[in-house]
Amino acid sequence: MSALRTLSILAALPVVLVASAASAASFEVTLRPAYGGAGDASPTVYEPSGLVKLTDPDALYNQTLKPYGAGLNLQAYLGVRVSSWVSVGFMGGWRSNSATSDQAHDGLARSALMAGPYLRVYVPIVPVIEPWLGLGVSYVHDLQTWKGSVATTAGPRVVDQTLEHHGVAVPITVGADYKILPMLAAGLSFQYAPVFGVGGCYKAEGGGIASTSFCTDEAADKKITASKGYGMWSLGLNLRLTVPPT
Repeated sequence: MSALRTLSILAALPVVLVASAASAASFEVTLRPAYGGAGDASPTVYEPSGLVKLTDPDALYNQTLKPYGAGLNLQAYLGVRVSSWVSVGFMGGWRSNSATSDQAHDGLARSALMAGPYLRVYVPIVPVIEPWLGLGVSYVHDLQTWKGSVATTAGPRVVDQTLEHHGVAVPITVGADYKILPMLAAGLSFQYAPVFGVGGCYKAEGGGIASTSFCTDEAADKKITASKGYGMWSLGLNLRLTVPPT
């Protein structure tokens, strides 16, 4: 009888351990409004590699115009605090850049969306202050839009133009939070994320012309667009809710 009892206890042990881990975990939600930048020039650029060339590429497209500055960033993190030291989860964010318009780039705007998993490691030095390091991998969709003139066989036409960039970012974040309440903390953080370009397009449409696009996936002898890497940085405020508190 004792042997059967021992076997039943051993069989139930994995279930007990999993249930114990689940009960020990806490849900963690973090909001991070921030101010930051992503370079002053377009990461999608005019770079012909074959016989096809444009006689007069747009100044944004060939990077002779660098009109972008820093702007507002908003990020949200939803995760699980698996221990007092570690949390894992998924994040999403939106980034804007200030932009200087001119007559050739009316209504110029640049923004980006990003999303991906993250890992955060806490170092609870003292009970109410938690320094931490965050690492992640995110997809980033960067979009620039404006109205400007393009040359056509019927003469110059004002059309809608876009520069689109697809990238993979590796956000690295350092921060420190102060526990206002057992389940509520606030603090500051700095984030830097190198973005590796994986694709992009220049497009012009509207104004009575046929839609035109030049993308990075064109054949080598027709390719005129390249997707470059760039860096994103931001200084932000952390507002974190942990339920139940750790």
